[in-house]
Amino acid sequence: MCQQYFKIREYRIRAHISQLQLELAINASTGSISRIENGQINPTKETLLKIADVLYLNFLEKADLLGLQITEEELFFFFFFKTTVKLAAKVRLH
Repeated sequence: MCQQYFKIREYRIRAHISQLQLELAINASTGSISRIENGQINPTKETLLKIADVLYLNFLEKADLLGLQITEEELFFFFFFKTTVKLAAKVRLH
């Protein structure tokens, strides 16, 4: 069982969402969030991404939840590219 699944509880509590509310939001069966948080089952990547969206996790939190290691260089390029795309969109709108 991957350690990052235990962080779901942390993120869920921070978002003030109950296990049942999260299950309903991602269309999961009753008790599944409890089993994930307690390390009894492995969620799919799709389920993890649904959870991340409902809990409004940022880029680094999503990566951590998925077990991805992000280097400083990768992080720089992600934010540089994201900022560049936003600026290009603004320029096209004007």
